[in-house]
Amino acid sequence: MALKKLNTYESIKFTLAEKYTEAWQDQNDLKAFLFHRNDIECVLSEKNAIAVRFYMGLKVEGEKKCPDMMVVGVDDNNLDIINRKENPTEQEPSGVYNFTIPCPRTCDELSDLYFHTGPGTIGSETCAIPAEGRTISTKTQCNIAGYQLSRDTAETATGEWQALFDLKSVRFEKDDLTEIFTQYNVDQIRVYFGLDLDNTERVIIVGVDANDKDVFKEDAAGKKEDLYINSNSLCTKTSVTTCDQTSWLYHTV
Repeated sequence: MALKKLNTYESIKFTLAEKYTEAWQDQNDLKAFLFHRNDIECVLSEKNAIAVRFYMGLKVEGEKKCPDMMVVGVDDNNLDIINRKENPTEQEPSGVYNFTIPCPRTCDELSDLYFHTGPGTIGSETCAIPAEGRTISTKTQCNIAGYQLSRDTAETATGEWQALFDLKSVRFEKDDLTEIFTQYNVDQIRVYFGLDLDNTERVIIVGVDANDKDVFKEDAAGKKEDLYINSNSLCTKTSVTTCDQTSWLYHTV
């Protein structure tokens, strides 16, 4: 079945998706990130968000650098829905959550889009330990409050990442996400990073089952069907259209 063209996502042939993800993974250790539909809907329900924005981060512990993923709601002015007080207390909500699970940490190593490559500059065996006690939100109960980060933690992690890498964040519109979950008929998706033939950063969307394994649909001939890829620009150091440059998660480094 052909994928419906969305506002900011379009279809890509599976063989090309493989090339893009392999090109990225040759140069980068952070391969993908995973999230559940219910958790994202909880973020989108806050303060009338029309989109979500995912930020990459690094937790630095001595010589060990572990990738982290953070998500915030986005309003109709493309601004992060976060606590913008200059000096918030630790008890005040930041609006930044890290229930999103990166790979390395939770990966599908048998996936056709997982390549055993990378420079080895971030991640380690301990980074790859799956999150213990992950509590996914239900349709009637949001459990994201326990994954809320302090401003200091989130600001430091995004700063560490952005000092080293070009890609800053990835924005998803609410309607696009809803349609992707519907088209894939899943409750989880994994977002793989890629580099296209022009060496531009892209993201490729894959459905994921209840065991955190990638799901690829096949046609009658056993050929893997198309996937979704972004058609708009991502937020990078040189492309700021989808960025929120006023956010304290955005660093000019």
